[in-house]
Amino acid sequence: MRWHKFILIVVFVIEIGMLSFLRGKFGIYYSPIILFLASLFIGIYPIIVSYKNKITAYETASIIPPDRVKIALIISSIVIGILISSIYLSKIFTDYEIDTKKSDIIPCINILVTRVLNNEFPYKTISDWGYDLFPNYMPLTWMPFIIAKIINFDFRWLAFSVWCLSVAFYTLVLLRKNLPLIHSAFLSLLPFLVLLTFLRYEPHVFAYTIEPLMAGYYLILSLTILSKSNLIRAIGLILCLLSRYSLILWIPFYLTTVFFLEKKRNAIIILVLVLIAIFLVYYLPFVSSDWTVVKKGHEYYTTCALGEWNLWQDQGDKPYHLFRGVGFACYFYDFLDGNLKDRLRILQSVHLIISILSVFILGFLYISLKKQVDYKLYLLFSLKTYLTFFYNFIQVPYTYLFMVPLFISLVIILVIFASTVSRPELPKNSG
Repeated sequence: MRWHKFILIVVFVIEIGMLSFLRGKFGIYYSPIILFLASLFIGIYPIIVSYKNKITAYETASIIPPDRVKIALIISSIVIGILISSIYLSKIFTDYEIDTKKSDIIPCINILVTRVLNNEFPYKTISDWGYDLFPNYMPLTWMPFIIAKIINFDFRWLAFSVWCLSVAFYTLVLLRKNLPLIHSAFLSLLPFLVLLTFLRYEPHVFAYTIEPLMAGYYLILSLTILSKSNLIRAIGLILCLLSRYSLILWIPFYLTTVFFLEKKRNAIIILVLVLIAIFLVYYLPFVSSDWTVVKKGHEYYTTCALGEWNLWQDQGDKPYHLFRGVGFACYFYDFLDGNLKDRLRILQSVHLIISILSVFILGFLYISLKKQVDYKLYLLFSLKTYLTFFYNFIQVPYTYLFMVPLFISLVIILVIFASTVSRPELPKNSG
């Protein structure tokens, strides 16, 4: 298992590098391929390792409770990581003021929040900056910032705070693992090493977006997959589903797996809790008042994508966000015939088809592996694999989007480090 862990860490460093200090270093066409293969490897390779070794992640407390030295070391690592990250962030927030010419993400969220606080309907066109923008953000993308607005707290600090809470959850899981001290110390520092790398090479991500909030949501989801609690697992799905659409194609596979491999009521309870959350947080306050909200939001994704492909760069220049060394949109832009709308439409179709196919292939693959692979681990690995396809074929591959699958890699590394080996057999179907 030592070599498996080493290989996984090496590829993880490559994944981080291709998003930061190595981004674009291998050319605009080869760099996206290397990033894609590294990310895909972290999703697929643990499946192979699990199949060969019949490993399973510890789901309960360690056989030996963590001693005081380990607890003190891990907590110290977290505190130091937060302090160093906060120092870097403070400088970034000072140097990079929020500017709609750079990004309208935070200003748009501010308008949504202000409208709600003024008892206005938030989902209506914004025309404050010389162009029409329909706010297509899901509720949990902007609603947490209502509190920040009330207490006059910088939205970017709130996004970082949520990320810190997700790391705290990660740390609680880590403390329950019967790991050597050196491994525990390394794993406790890993989230901050990733964050600091992004802070160093992609500071604008933290200055102009709230992506740490999204990365935190998906880090929580990755951890909840391994939980036995239906409520905790539902919370993980709710946080992600009510913040972005990207998860929606993978959720049926998740719930179907739980339905057939656990007590059937578990999947039903999780589904009901998710539907109740959607009804209370999205449908009842917003969609029921304007049935066109979902349609307009979806249409605006295409409008935004076309704008990034064509509208704002100088004549003859390549679209900035398509040629930064991430995502496959550059191939569709450069090598397809037809006008931009046609090329974009083809990419949208390919994106949808590949995302759906990845879920079906992962599902059929599990059918043949279910006796050899722990289903909860497989769900975690499949999430990483699915999102690798989803984000690499997205129409506008903003670099900050790739923080989401990157932080899922952390949990995969954690469970591989904390896995038992050569277990006689996997749990039998309890449903």
